[in-house]
Amino acid sequence: MTRDHWLRRDAPRLRRTLRDLLGETLPPAPLSARTTRREERLGFTIEQVSFNSGKGLRIPALFLRPQVAGKAPAILYCHNHSHDYAWGKGEILEGKGRMPPIGPILARAGYCVLAIDAWCFGERRADENAAAKGFLLQGRTLWGMMLSDEMAALDYLESRREVDRRRIGCFGFSMGSTKAWWLAARDRRVRVAAGACGLTTYRALIEAQALNRHGIYYYVPGILQVADVGEIVSLIAPRPFLSLSGEEDEGSPLPGVRGVHREAGRIYRLLGARRNLVRRLYPAAHEFTGAMLKDTLAWFERHLRPRPFIAP
Repeated sequence: MTRDHWLRRDAPRLRRTLRDLLGETLPPAPLSARTTRREERLGFTIEQVSFNSGKGLRIPALFLRPQVAGKAPAILYCHNHSHDYAWGKGEILEGKGRMPPIGPILARAGYCVLAIDAWCFGERRADENAAAKGFLLQGRTLWGMMLSDEMAALDYLESRREVDRRRIGCFGFSMGSTKAWWLAARDRRVRVAAGACGLTTYRALIEAQALNRHGIYYYVPGILQVADVGEIVSLIAPRPFLSLSGEEDEGSPLPGVRGVHREAGRIYRLLGARRNLVRRLYPAAHEFTGAMLKDTLAWFERHLRPRPFIAP
């Protein structure tokens, strides 16, 4: 395979096929964004906002705006699952499960931060299995609908005058990590991505009998007839992608983690971007550790170059 074959033929074809497998999504609609509340904190402002996802459905979100001059880079944060449906976007301020509150850290480091309530979580709380079944009957998938909402979130970030649309990253933990690399693969507006846990191949999950480690949201009918995770991550190339994995994470079997990087690494090398695909392993389970936080901040600082808040 040549570089031109991948960029002009294989990658666009795979993107189209994945879009079809994810099913129909809601038709595009004007954002009609609204801000309902503001709160000042040291180094940043919290805004409670909402915007359209299509057909009049509103996406609730939190937007953290750093108190810095000029346009700032932005990070779209995808919250995790933890089987705690009452919590969604609030994770960036309060933390959830094994994920600490990362929003204030990122905002004071100079990033605009956006987090939405995914389908079935937070203000959109609903039964996940029922939602997945209902979407399947409509020719949709829950995962496709979730990703569509994150793409609307990118629209919102681009609409904010404070955001430098050339410096938008995406990050998440667990389910949020899976969203981050899927979203980066589907939407090239994500200039850099990182994900903690939640990265392995589907085949490795089957072999390890670990499918039940993930919710029904994770499964796309027919996906293995087209691609495994390594091929999906390849669509991010040549943009930077960092994966952080715990060596004892039973939901992300290590043979699958290595398989993803082996497959995606072929495309990164083909495009002359080998250094933009980085894998880090930690002596940890399914958790976001201090070492992972340090490496995540360094990754985004390297690629998005924020100006941190300096207290007076």
